[in-house]
Parts: sequence; C-alpha cells; structure tokens
Amino acid sequence: MIIESSITLDGPVKEVWEKLLDPACLKNCIPGCESVSVQSNGEFKGTVKVKIGPIKARFDVVLTIVEMQPPVRLVSKMQGRDRFHTGRFTQENQLALEEINPDRTRLTYTSNLSISGKIATFGERIFRAKAKEMEKNFLASLSDILKHEERKQ
Repeated sequence: MIIESSITLDGPVKEVWEKLLDPACLKNCIPGCESVSVQSNGEFKGTVKVKIGPIKARFDVVLTIVEMQPPVRLVSKMQGRDRFHTGRFTQENQLALEEINPDRTRLTYTSNLSISGKIATFGERIFRAKAKEMEKNFLASLSDILKHEERKQ
C-alpha cells in the first residue's frame, strides 16, 4: 500500500529536519508511541500501541536510515512486530524537505507499507484509513511543536 502526502510547516528546513530526527519529538508526535531511542548504529527503536478494528497491538519497531542528505532528504526502512504475534509490518519511506521561504518548509513523503499476520485480515481500506488518521495526528503534533518553538524565540 502506497501512502503519499505533503504539508507546509512553520519553521526553517533545518529546524524541521532536527525535529524529525529527535527521539523526544518523535515520541510526542507518533500516535500511540510509548518509547523511542537512538541506537549506537543510528537506528531508531521504539514501541507503538495501536488499535485496528477490534485488535489492540503493541509493536516493537526498528527504523533504519538507508540514505540521508541533511537537511533535505531521508530514506528509511521500518519493521515492526506485534508482541502478541497478531501481525507485522515493513515500510519503506522517502522524505523530502523544501524551503518555501526562510520560515516555512514543505515536507513531502512517500511510504510503501506491507502488513502480514492476523492483523492484515482487515484489508487495505481499514489500514489506509488508520494510516491517514495516524499521519494526520503526527503532522498536527509536529506542526504544534514547531509553532511552539517559533514562539519561544
């Protein structure tokens, strides 16, 4: 399943880039995120709790940065496995940042998401809706954090 989106954020490219790589910011922005840490090899590990249909799942997630061109491009791969073996997912992500003006940044991304296991029985329509809901919440939280940072300066 391909998920694509774009949003304009308040904040310079460098600040948006830093927030996207900040574990504390990610924990606050990712819906259901319980933990995020950076490993010594640059991988991010975390735990995310989600509810899809009647199933509640807690995924152990590993995100590996495959390619990075600071502060404008990031390619990553993510894998998650539910602790209770109801499902797993893999996701390939491409993210680009573009300066609109010194205080506004355009974030564009594409994700290719694959889901397997019991949780996959809900079908693409349900997952697409859940992914869009999580995307909307993530971007709203990121936008709020950036606006708050702007007010502090």
